[in-house]
Amino acid sequence: MFLAKTIKFARTALNKLFWFIVIALYLALFYIFYFPETTISGIHFTNPFYEFIQQFPGWIYFVFCFIVVSVSFIFIFIARSLYFTIKRERETAQRKRYYKFFSYILTNYFLSDYFNTEARKRRLFRKVKPYLKKRSQLTSFIEAHLKIQETLAMDLSGELLHLIDRLQLMKKIESFLYQGEFDDKILAVKIISYLRINSSDEQIMKLARSKNVALRTEAYAALIRLMKNDEYLLHFIGEKFELSMLDINVIVNSVLKNQKINIDYKALLSFKNINKNKLGLILAKYRYSSNTENTALITGFIGNSDPGIRLLAWDALLSVISINETADLIIERFENETEEIKLLILQKSEIITDSRISAFLSEAIYRQPLLVKIETLRILFKSDINLLAKFDGVTDDELAKAYKEVSCVFIN
Repeated sequence: MFLAKTIKFARTALNKLFWFIVIALYLALFYIFYFPETTISGIHFTNPFYEFIQQFPGWIYFVFCFIVVSVSFIFIFIARSLYFTIKRERETAQRKRYYKFFSYILTNYFLSDYFNTEARKRRLFRKVKPYLKKRSQLTSFIEAHLKIQETLAMDLSGELLHLIDRLQLMKKIESFLYQGEFDDKILAVKIISYLRINSSDEQIMKLARSKNVALRTEAYAALIRLMKNDEYLLHFIGEKFELSMLDINVIVNSVLKNQKINIDYKALLSFKNINKNKLGLILAKYRYSSNTENTALITGFIGNSDPGIRLLAWDALLSVISINETADLIIERFENETEEIKLLILQKSEIITDSRISAFLSEAIYRQPLLVKIETLRILFKSDINLLAKFDGVTDDELAKAYKEVSCVFIN
């Protein structure tokens, strides 16, 4: 970690020193060429251009100097740009080669029976170790493993940890957490969390408060993979930054992939924090859809002023219980909901067996937008085919269009 910070500081200092030397050199040259003779530290210099320069006013000289400096800086900028472009392209090509190499090695290491013996593993370690000295090599190694890990539904952490220990890579990987490149930090966060190594939790917690959205989201996901108990997650998530739905979905996917994690979604729903509430509602839908004990907690968000929260609440509620168990709520809330929420309610509905809901929808359909009319007729006809006759020949133009759209499916 200290070495990583030292390298970063040295690079910054050298860059500033370069520009300081360039500017100082130009100032020295301007001074030397402005006078007929100059002596610096015992070195005598005679200006061969003095007579030519003296023919012009002083301000012309300074304008000329400014032009020279500007043109010189343009050439320096172009040269540096070309250098870094060539360097970047070369590094990209190298990383692709290393990525293919490590993908082949790791795939065989994890999946082939050839490396079951310790002797063959030692030969593999000796073969791979010389190619893991540079940063680009190590990042390619991590990327190759992450691709394999995320493709296979297997826990490869044990074998990988053994490989990393034998190759003495852990300190190098952890150093990425402290370096300035966001890509390196994200790679390190991912690999450390997959290995279930808790020694860097504190630094990952700091990264979870980063202003960089990609890094922050990966840090959240990593901490969920690393968490040992529910409280570890509940105290930090979404406290400093407003999470987007993309952030929340990344976190939820991490939870769903790790069946060992038992998130207390009731606690998430009980917090006075919209980020935690959203996460709790989505978890209630996907992970705990068979748990009907605390539907009251979910129902409490149906009346929330935020349409996004209400949408998640309806989605979670109708994933836990059927529409027939929410008759009173449907009758009370349906008319006042947004079109998106109405469509969600209808699309998640199965066969309606409660006559109150059928009667309510049959009456409310006349006041709905076209898409809601179509979806309402679909669920009504699916529940009771005899309702086809009730809406045949309606005078409402939109309802007639909806009837034509839906009825042909059921008649055919």
